[in-house]
This record gives sequence, structure tokens and C-alpha cells, in this order.
Amino acid sequence: MGLSERPTNHPKNQGPTRPGPARRPRSRRCLLKGCEKNFHPQQAAERYCSEECRKQARQWCEWKAQQRYRATQKGTEKRKAQCRRYRERIRNRKEPAGSAADEAARVISPNFFR
Repeated sequence: MGLSERPTNHPKNQGPTRPGPARRPRSRRCLLKGCEKNFHPQQAAERYCSEECRKQARQWCEWKAQQRYRATQKGTEKRKAQCRRYRERIRNRKEPAGSAADEAARVISPNFFR
């Protein structure tokens, strides 16, 4: 006769299961290019060894997304429009009222060095 559907006692060669101490994930290498230090992650899914590495990885990810977007037709059109508007602003800037080069040169009187 086989086991019943809900056995009340444990099989002979297995003791009762008790939760043991939580195990830490094994050491791994930081995924940031150039860092690649070995570290012990505090959580299982950690990829980077420090806050600085996480910040640099986030910056690189944003830069890469920007590059991908600019490679699309829509992104290229937007960039061209931005450049066009910038050139218009530069052209329409007013000249400064008086520049220092137009003013008369300052003259030091001969009595200055006594």
C-alpha cells in the first residue's frame, strides 16, 4: 500500500524541516566595465558593488537609450529641429550695447609714478 494523500508523519529518513539561518548570496563580480571588483551582494539581485557604480551604470544606460533614440528617424528629425531653433536664437541675439574694445584706451598720467 502506498502513501496516503496527506501523510501526518515524516518519512523515516527525513527529519522535520526547520528554517535555518538565511544564506547570503555568493560573492560575484561588479558588472560595471572597468570596476569588475568581487563583492558580497546584500541582496540576491545586486549587480554593482557600490552606489557610485550604480550611478555610473544608470548614466551609461541613459546615454545608450539616447543614442538608440537619435538613430531612429523620429529622433533625427527632432534633433534637426532643435539645432535649427538654436541657430535662429543665435542669429536673433542682440549685439551688446557697448563693447570694451570700442571704448577709448585708458591713459596713465606721467605724474602717476612718483
